[in-house]
Amino acid sequence: MHKLSTPLFMKIAIVIVVAVLVHGPSAYACTIQGCIPQAQCEALVKDFSFLQGCTAWKAVNGATKTTSGGGYALLNPTTGAVYQDIVVPTGYDFAEMSVWLGGVTGTPGTEFYRLVITTPQSAPLEYVDVFWPGDNPSGQYNYNVGYYAGQTIRVRISRIQGTAPGDTVLKVDAVEMWAENN
Repeated sequence: MHKLSTPLFMKIAIVIVVAVLVHGPSAYACTIQGCIPQAQCEALVKDFSFLQGCTAWKAVNGATKTTSGGGYALLNPTTGAVYQDIVVPTGYDFAEMSVWLGGVTGTPGTEFYRLVITTPQSAPLEYVDVFWPGDNPSGQYNYNVGYYAGQTIRVRISRIQGTAPGDTVLKVDAVEMWAENN
């Protein structure tokens, strides 16, 4: 049996940790994970997950927030929204927000789901994306939020009914903040 040298063992361990972070949402709710100081890396800085019931998410305007089926929050068929206030980290060359969606259930109509960044007082800063139920949005969606470094932003996902809404429910797993130093 070969004995691995300590430096090689550490490199393998770092590669495994980075691979786990890159290939799926973290299993920890509302946790902070830092980047190695003064090193080139991409790190999960904060996981604003619905997994394990992160209580920082608020449901408003008739929406209900439940966890089921692996920790998803379900944005039920109403005109409601879920939101959370997030501080964008400073001291990094790049900051990115990842939104993890698990698709939709139900029959689509004219409704859609809007991802918006606002101030904590709900003044719109940026309309980031629109998710159409007929497209069954799922997986990871990435957005640059580095220009908000040091600011508190509100990340909000809202259901917009349209003129003939269906009965779809959007599954939202997590919103994560990634940062990188070059």
